[in-house]
Amino acid sequence: MIYALEYFQRPYEDSDYLSIIIAKINDIYYTVYKPNHGLAHSLRQGFLVRDIIKLLTSKNLWLINEIEKDNMFPIKVAILSSFQRSGRQSEISSSSDPLLYEKYENDDIKNFSYKMSSTPNPYFANSEINLWASALKWDCKNELHTIQEISKLIKAAHLLDLRRIPSFDPVRIKYEVSELLDITPNSDVMDILWNQSGKYLNICGDRDLVINKRDWSDRFFVLHQNPNKLYYSLRNMML
Repeated sequence: MIYALEYFQRPYEDSDYLSIIIAKINDIYYTVYKPNHGLAHSLRQGFLVRDIIKLLTSKNLWLINEIEKDNMFPIKVAILSSFQRSGRQSEISSSSDPLLYEKYENDDIKNFSYKMSSTPNPYFANSEINLWASALKWDCKNELHTIQEISKLIKAAHLLDLRRIPSFDPVRIKYEVSELLDITPNSDVMDILWNQSGKYLNICGDRDLVINKRDWSDRFFVLHQNPNKLYYSLRNMML
């Protein structure tokens, strides 16, 4: 999932009040670009999608078949998921500027396709890179069942991580995630994923509106200066 690192460590092209935040900690200045849709969000989304797959594998025949065909499947979905929002260059919403938002989504696809094609990796065959990339679109138009299902997994992981955003609505998010994963909102699987998304936010020092934590902690700033430590901190929390 660290493949997407370069796209989340650079500032937005468009200025925005959430394009950059800076903290002074023990007389050292720490800079974080894209605190809403930056590196921590990218990595959390990747780990959340792996947790989702692990929890659903025993219940979902499609997932069972995919993993039997390719034991790298969970890792591949996690890498792909971590590229979603890599093309963002501001915090505009899809409703405020749909054309620009669509460009950002297309750039997500380009970033993933370029990185997987240009960087040696043991996961993706060249023939499947562009096909998988199409699952990054929020409104995925690919008619292949596998790509549609991958898209749902990615969307569910993204939604679970929205609890860091001030407008977070837990009831709506639980319902939407349940619909995507074909589970009930009060299921054991949902409870585990809900707790897991909170653990990932906590280890990153990020906000979490579920527990009314509305500010970034020092840990958030420090970890962003050490991506490997951020990655392994999250990895240690995996299911």
